[in-house]
Amino acid sequence: MGSTEHELRLKFLFANQDGVRVELSFPKEATVAEAKSQLMRSWPQNVPVAEDAKSVRLICMGRGILQDTHTLGSAVPAFDTHPTPVNVSVFHKSQQAVRGTQLCGNFNTG
Repeated sequence: MGSTEHELRLKFLFANQDGVRVELSFPKEATVAEAKSQLMRSWPQNVPVAEDAKSVRLICMGRGILQDTHTLGSAVPAFDTHPTPVNVSVFHKSQQAVRGTQLCGNFNTG
């Protein structure tokens, strides 16, 4: 089942998690931030939990990272034959700390 005139059906695909997907429906007027909040409430048990909705990045069909303030109707294409695939990537703050440590280790201090 795909999207309708007033509702978008999205299939969230999780990075590095083969076969893990969540399908949810949203009004086209819902914002990307609202979709992230609903996704967080439906998070798959076998996927590491995102620290907060801001660390969740949604990427749809080459449109780059979807901006939280945009409506889904303006940011995501709708298909009446199937749910729109949306890739989910989670940025963990610990990844940033590791990158910072690696960068610091590359400086020559002597």
